Amino acid sequence: MIFLLYIIFAAITACFLSMKTDRKVLSFMLILWLLAQPVINAKYIIPLPGLPFELQPNRILFLFSLVYLLWGLISQAEELTGTNPPFEKYIYIYFGLVLFAVLLNYAFMSPKNVISVPLEIATFLAVYKLTKRHMTEKVVEAIIRAIVFLAVIGAIIAIVQISLDSMFLRTGDLRPAFGNKLRSTGIFQSEYDFGYFQILAVIVALIRYNGKAIRFLITPLLMFSVLLTFHRLDYIILFVCYVSYDVFFSKQELPLPLYVVAGVLGLILLGLSIELYQSMDLHSVMLEERLKEDTVTGRVLQYQVVWDSILAYPWGLGSYEHPDYVKLMSEHGMLVWYKDRFGNSYTLPLVVHNGYLAAGIRYGFFGMVTFTMLIFSMYRYAKKQINSMIPYSVVPFYAVLIYAMSNLSNDLSIFRAYFVVLLAILSGASVSINRVVLAKQQSAMGAEGQEVVARFKV
Repeated sequence: MIFLLYIIFAAITACFLSMKTDRKVLSFMLILWLLAQPVINAKYIIPLPGLPFELQPNRILFLFSLVYLLWGLISQAEELTGTNPPFEKYIYIYFGLVLFAVLLNYAFMSPKNVISVPLEIATFLAVYKLTKRHMTEKVVEAIIRAIVFLAVIGAIIAIVQISLDSMFLRTGDLRPAFGNKLRSTGIFQSEYDFGYFQILAVIVALIRYNGKAIRFLITPLLMFSVLLTFHRLDYIILFVCYVSYDVFFSKQELPLPLYVVAGVLGLILLGLSIELYQSMDLHSVMLEERLKEDTVTGRVLQYQVVWDSILAYPWGLGSYEHPDYVKLMSEHGMLVWYKDRFGNSYTLPLVVHNGYLAAGIRYGFFGMVTFTMLIFSMYRYAKKQINSMIPYSVVPFYAVLIYAMSNLSNDLSIFRAYFVVLLAILSGASVSINRVVLAKQQSAMGAEGQEVVARFKV
């Protein structure tokens, strides 16, 4: 019941935020997806009779994107045009290589994956095209507000999960943190998905509340929620993003009283941390295992095994279901126990904890190279689009940076992940808004030139 109440709350919030935009339907769908996708995807997916897959939020967003794009063409609605960013070609090439790998290995894949894997990249492309062509400044502002709103709600949920009720609005895995505590995930299905979103929200909050006292309330809260994920890569990414933003993009010196407020909040959070620490069973087996856990050595070994196999399968295996991949992982003892949402238990091969190598084993060497070039090209483009006149132009840059770093230790090369679709939204918005600003600048320069000519004639 609580999950249904949350979705209703998310819908009301999406309606409220979209009312102030100039494209209300577009805003409502994007914000509703943003706020409710993790919960709907975990609790309320719709089975489709006769089809091997379900109707999930990402697929609803895909269908909406196609309909909205088609409506724009038919109605000749105003949309922005211009040259395509360099990274677009890599999306098409990657899609082609993925489709080829799937068709080549379809006999070893479930019907669901044969359809869903290419559809995931098609969803990324459709959402990107949608926001690239139809995004406006008011819609971007509404999405930014929704990101901060969800991040604050998520941080509060994370604190409740670690301190009061570990199952409160939990939608995903039960992964241990310390003692009898579980890693906080907010409304997301994994701690790293939650962490990536919260880190991006930290940057958004720093921009949105620049020079305001509330910045020293929201930013520490969001950063503390990242700590509650107990995910080491999240800590590294947060450090890199926060320090780089402070060094390169934060221009304003804040008065001493605000630093005092930040210090007080820091002490409060430290007190909460000490209280949690004191409640731990320092001799618990779970804690000892967590402290002694060495995941680096095993992952490096897996990387070597996978890299050798990429060269042996230049066009990829299509998926982790392929018998050769299962055999490869079994020979090296790289198996995991898995329990699905229906309570069924399975022993599965360990997924590759590196998005670049994962793309290589599934879609071949050229797929890995293309995926890497796609991220690198997106990074370069987002960096070039940073404009002091557009404060939020920094957000897509950090979204790409977080995505690039996250793939070093997790597999986000599968495009169904929440953060990947969010990246599509922000990347398209970046292209759209930068064109709007450029058009305004050219218009202003043209008007100024006409005024000079008029004065000269007089």
